[in-house]
Amino acid sequence: MALMLPGIVGQLPDSENPGQMVRELVETLPAGSYVALSDGTDTSEELQEAIVAYNGQSANFYHRRSAEHIGSFPGGPRPVPPGLVRSSLWRPDPTTPDVPAEAGHAVSVVARKN
Repeated sequence: MALMLPGIVGQLPDSENPGQMVRELVETLPAGSYVALSDGTDTSEELQEAIVAYNGQSANFYHRRSAEHIGSFPGGPRPVPPGLVRSSLWRPDPTTPDVPAEAGHAVSVVARKN
């Protein structure tokens, strides 16, 4: 079974304790299940400006966080290789042109629940 959270956690403010929400979802999964999570980071001034514009025109706000904060959300499941990395580096397709890691400002992690 898999729990997939692409761009989801960024929709939740810290006041709603998104880490606890993710951990509660993970607790319901049987052993051997996977959690896939990706979200935008706080590593780019240009992205920050775009998010401010988005938040000013949207009913929902997007909340960027550090890579380490995003990586902590799955809780106990053990990350599978390559672990928490920029999304452009997570198992790239060898038949496509390389995307420079600095070109993306999102991180991804897949973890397996024991």
